[in-house]
Amino acid sequence: MENSEKDDGSFNEAAAADGSNDGSCAGSLDDADEDFRRMEEMMVEVLCDMKPRAPDIIRAVPAGRALRCCGRAFRRKSPMLFRGSFPTDKIHEFWSHSWHGNSQIKVVTALFLNNGKIAPLIATAIALIAVILYTAGLLPMRFHGGIPTSIPKYPRASYWAKAVGFVVFCICLLCWQPAKSVFVDVLCINQYDPKQKSLALFSMPAFLKASESLLVLWDPTYTRRLWCCFEIAAFLRSRTSRQTARITVRPTLLGPVFVSLPIALSVVILGLGFVPVETMDSGNHAVVWPMMAGFASVAFYWSVTKLREFFRSVDSLHRELQQFQCNDCLCHCCAVDHRKADGRWMACDRRVLLSCITLWFGSVENFDSMVRSEVLACLTEQLSSQVLTYKQFLVMAVPVIITWILPPVVWNGYSTRRRGTKCGWRLRSEQLLKSCSEALAGHLGVCPLFSL
Repeated sequence: MENSEKDDGSFNEAAAADGSNDGSCAGSLDDADEDFRRMEEMMVEVLCDMKPRAPDIIRAVPAGRALRCCGRAFRRKSPMLFRGSFPTDKIHEFWSHSWHGNSQIKVVTALFLNNGKIAPLIATAIALIAVILYTAGLLPMRFHGGIPTSIPKYPRASYWAKAVGFVVFCICLLCWQPAKSVFVDVLCINQYDPKQKSLALFSMPAFLKASESLLVLWDPTYTRRLWCCFEIAAFLRSRTSRQTARITVRPTLLGPVFVSLPIALSVVILGLGFVPVETMDSGNHAVVWPMMAGFASVAFYWSVTKLREFFRSVDSLHRELQQFQCNDCLCHCCAVDHRKADGRWMACDRRVLLSCITLWFGSVENFDSMVRSEVLACLTEQLSSQVLTYKQFLVMAVPVIITWILPPVVWNGYSTRRRGTKCGWRLRSEQLLKSCSEALAGHLGVCPLFSL
């Protein structure tokens, strides 16, 4: 969680909201230090209780609202954001992230994780509808560059399905509204009401206890922030011996990679449509292959760059978890020497959070060991079985199946229309079966070979 507003004071704001601490040093330093110690002990007791501190303080939002306007909540704060949350007893997914990371990359990853499966399916369905409407003559596409009785110059396959599929994919990826309930700190905690904010902070373990799963949007700053590690600790502690801790760790570079690949593939396919049919059929490989290589190099350059960064980030994440030590994490209060901007003293969040972890796991070292074993094992299993999988490559190759199905369908429609045959846009059953078989074989068998 650890946003900039919570970093600046956090529990100190909570104590101030209760009136239990004004941050002054009227008495001796020893007395002030003793007061802070007692206050910190009280905070530890409240947090370890793992209960909500007020009715209806446990809140969530639909995932679609968190992703609205390309994740505006991650980029710009507003008093209106909290109004979209609702009280609940169960939260489907707790989104844990560091506010010190790149918010744009984080948003793209969240969009991919939530909309990356539905967007290609809808785009494919709409593209196939466009094919049917085109071949039926309801979506006219006049071929240019030849006389009416000649072979069309550009192209045999209609742009309708390619262009419509590409546009629909982008729209669904950005605008689809998942309904599952999620916790996002800036949306579920009233950042502009000090009392409500303090109650929510002290109820943070209760938020995690009410969550069915934990999504960690990892970036290089995540394991360096104490609050982020505390969220993992609270979630692990909230699971009973019979419950499995459902933790999903995803590097934030995952989104840019998997979103850019199908877009780049669509751009290549659309670009190759401008190659004249005569050039493709003449076997002029000295022109065709360099042209295809040029399209692919330009379209996939950014994707390949991000893919390399992704693998480097995965390697970095493995090293960080193997060497994880909670005591090395950073905390805002210690960075400013426990003083607010106006010179008043503040309580130490580090002592509070580490005390909670010690009570939950017996010692900080025990928690470190659990992260280095269970969380690392969870990450290794997920990266090996849930990232760069066969299914994901099938999703990324959706533009290919549209392209392979289209030429027989459209070319048959063109040739029969040219002869004036009634209902000539309908393919004979054997032609349709052959076209679909070739497309499915290429999509299911050839494209995933690139994943090897």
